[in-house]
Amino acid sequence: MGLKIGQLSQLTDMSVESIRFYEKEKILNPKRTKGSTYRTYDVWDVFELNEAIRYRNMGFSLKEIKDMMQKDDLSEIDRKITERYRDIESKIEYQHMLIRCMASIHEKISSAPYNIGNYWIKKEEEYYYLPYCTRENDTYSDVDYSSETMKLWLSKAPFYTTFLHSDLESIQQDLNQDMWSIAFDKETFDFLNLKRNEEIHHLPSGICLHTIIDMGEKGDLKIGMLKPAMDYIADHGYTIHGKIIGEILIKSHEGSTWHRYMEIKIPVKL
Repeated sequence: MGLKIGQLSQLTDMSVESIRFYEKEKILNPKRTKGSTYRTYDVWDVFELNEAIRYRNMGFSLKEIKDMMQKDDLSEIDRKITERYRDIESKIEYQHMLIRCMASIHEKISSAPYNIGNYWIKKEEEYYYLPYCTRENDTYSDVDYSSETMKLWLSKAPFYTTFLHSDLESIQQDLNQDMWSIAFDKETFDFLNLKRNEEIHHLPSGICLHTIIDMGEKGDLKIGMLKPAMDYIADHGYTIHGKIIGEILIKSHEGSTWHRYMEIKIPVKL
């Protein structure tokens, strides 16, 4: 004796409407009871529906399911399944990189207010960066948005970060001039399959002195904010051997005040 549609629904945990939809698309072909409008489903129908459910839960479309069950040969079914699981693998890898990115942001911003005026030594990651403007006091140069590299990199949010680049001479002379870039750490750069060209610069890994500054409101950033770090370096016998980097971490609003936290990274050696 066959199953009625309600019984099949309970057995497969599929709604009656969905079962009827599969019937309409000729994926299921139940028998009609003689002298009745009722349809009954035998063991074969259960097998067919379970196969359709399996493909549906793999993410295949209705058309793909119908073709795989009624038309495709073994090699075509294998090709579609292989293509599907590789697509899922790619999405999982992307989500893992997104988790890594967000975890890094969380780690930095959760402690940022506590680390203003504190200093620590850490080996900094390797980066690739793309310069996009310069600053002199509160005036910024135009950004070349026609650059194909710039367009591509800006499409990769939230994986890039924003860097300020300065040097010892500018700090010593209190010159409010610097260069700004967007940057990817090497692992992310490779994962996104980005390619180097003449516009892209390399920042090698190295030992850096780190601290946090609060840039405050728009227009408040002054190169003199880095002078306490310079004093710390001099007091501890370090020497600077490279460009000074500032990584913008986050902007937040506390009461009536805006805070813009930046992590300063100064390459040093003994």
